Amino acid sequence: PRVAMVAVLPVVDEQVLREQVWRSLRLNLIGNAIFLAERLFAENAEEENAYILAVAYHRQGKPVRAKEALRGRKGEQCRYLLAQCCVELGELTEAESELAGGAGVSYDSGEYQNRVPNGAAGFYLLGRVCRLTGRSKQAVKHLRTALELNPLLWSAYEELCQLGAEDDVRGVVSD
Repeated sequence: PRVAMVAVLPVVDEQVLREQVWRSLRLNLIGNAIFLAERLFAENAEEENAYILAVAYHRQGKPVRAKEALRGRKGEQCRYLLAQCCVELGELTEAESELAGGAGVSYDSGEYQNRVPNGAAGFYLLGRVCRLTGRSKQAVKHLRTALELNPLLWSAYEELCQLGAEDDVRGVVSD
């Protein structure tokens, strides 16, 4: 008779499993990271585990699956990664909504500034979304904010150059 091979995985502490997922990602063992992250998420679907699973899917080049794992999550890192996935998928309105902290937030109020996730990186991504949707003036504002928060965020400077607005960062980025 034929004997089925069944993989018996040891019971592993959740924190150890998280560490192994991150280790696998650092070593570019994406398939292993996904397997472990899916197991982790199946055991406990909390936000941190959803984020880890989404990172693994994103690193595999599967932004749709990453989006599914992040749907409904409100944490800063989840919203930022969800916005990144939306940009990659061309869903710019949804990306902007995630970055601004919800639909209908007025840029004029300044209220949204406290809601943008991940500081400079969030403003950079918001600037990209504005540039991609043809709102150059708003893009320059967000990209400048990104550089004020992190003068070493070269990507924001490159975006400003693409907009012809490199003069707008004098004093923020030194020559």
